[in-house]
Amino acid sequence: MSKKEYDPVEELFGTLTFASNSTNGKQVLTKDKGIIEIIEYLDRFDTFDIDREEIPKEAVVKVNKKFFRECFRLKDVPVYKNGSVLLRSPFNISFKLVYGDNIGSLTFKRDKEKSCEYIYLGKPFIKRSIGIYAHEITHTQLEFDPTHFYKNYFDKEVLSIFVEKLIMYEINNDYYNDIKSMRLMMLKKALDRYFWVWDKACRLSFSEEVVFEYDARAYIVSTLIADKLFYKYMHGSLETKGKMINDIQKVFDGKKTVEEFMSDYYVRYENSKRLRYIK
Repeated sequence: MSKKEYDPVEELFGTLTFASNSTNGKQVLTKDKGIIEIIEYLDRFDTFDIDREEIPKEAVVKVNKKFFRECFRLKDVPVYKNGSVLLRSPFNISFKLVYGDNIGSLTFKRDKEKSCEYIYLGKPFIKRSIGIYAHEITHTQLEFDPTHFYKNYFDKEVLSIFVEKLIMYEINNDYYNDIKSMRLMMLKKALDRYFWVWDKACRLSFSEEVVFEYDARAYIVSTLIADKLFYKYMHGSLETKGKMINDIQKVFDGKKTVEEFMSDYYVRYENSKRLRYIK
C-alpha cells in the first residue's frame, strides 16, 4: 500500500469553519481589487516549478548554522530530548522526516513546561529544505510567550516567511526562485480554499461576517505582509538591508514586536495586497 503524500496545506486549511454570527472584531478577508488581481495571476499557473535535486541533510543544517551565525543571535530554547527538558540551541531539536516536498512544522511537548520536541521536514532533502528549516528555526525564537513578540495572531508567520526567503536569496537566484515558487503555490491553495468556504457561506445566505479558523487567515495575511517586507529588502540600500536585519534581531530579543517592525517600514495587510510584491 503506497503512502499518501503529506499535504501541509490540507492539514492547515482542512478544518476551516464558518458561522452565521458576527466576527466579534476578528479580521475577515474580502475579495477586493488587490486580492482579485493576485488570484487571477496565480490562476495562470497549472503547476509550480520545483527543483527535486537531492542534497545531504548535513548541508541543510550547515548552511542554516552559517546563515544564522552571520545574521542573527539565536537564543537557546527549551528542548525536550530523552525525557529531559534543557535550554539548548534550536539546532539541537530533533528531526522527524515525512514524505513530501513542502513540509515544515515545529512541534512541542507540553508537560510541566512547554518545550520544542521535533522539527518535521519533508524527505528527501532538496533545495527548498534549507529555507523551510530556516522558517522553523525562526519560529523557535517567537513561540515562547508569543504575545510578547506579536500582538496580532494573523502576523505570526511574517518573520518566518521573511527569513526563509532571506536565506535562499543570500545563496543565489535559483534557490530563491525555488522557495518563491513554493510560497506562490501555497498562497494559491490557501486563497482558493479560503474563498471557496466564503462563497459557500454566501450561497447559504450566511452573514458576510463569516468566522474562519484563525490559521487560514494568518497564513494569507502573513504571506502577503512578508512578501512586501521582502520586496522592500530586495530593493533597499545596503543600509536599509542592515537595518531590517537588526530590527528582526530586536524582535527575537523581545525589544520590538512584529507589528512595530512592520510599522517601521510602513507595511500592513491593507497595503500589501499588490501583485508586484509577490511576483
